[in-house]
Amino acid sequence: MRGVRYTTAGHFLLTARSTPLAPRLRAELGGGLLTPAGADHPWHGVHFTSHWGSREPLAFTAVAPQLVAEFHGDTAVDRGRWRHPVNVHRLRIDLTPDDVPSYGTEGSSSDPDGRQPAGH
Repeated sequence: MRGVRYTTAGHFLLTARSTPLAPRLRAELGGGLLTPAGADHPWHGVHFTSHWGSREPLAFTAVAPQLVAEFHGDTAVDRGRWRHPVNVHRLRIDLTPDDVPSYGTEGSSSDPDGRQPAGH
């Protein structure tokens, strides 16, 4: 799972990549919560790797940014992005991506010691 936030200009900012999801989260996501994104998705055609230093492309399907997930990350943050994989704690079906403050707004700074919501 990739974590993203919108910037104040409305662009996606990759904020985190997760460890493999727990079976209960995989089952939740497999229950029809994800909608494949169309060709207008800003990351359509983008290639990701599975880990730092890898050149092997990761199979990636862009989805519509409709979900919010809460995750735990460590303190290694660089320019608003967690350097190490984060652990997804739960889906926040009570929130929408519009409820997550845009990156760069007051109160939106990432506190790596706490649980962080990130749109997906």
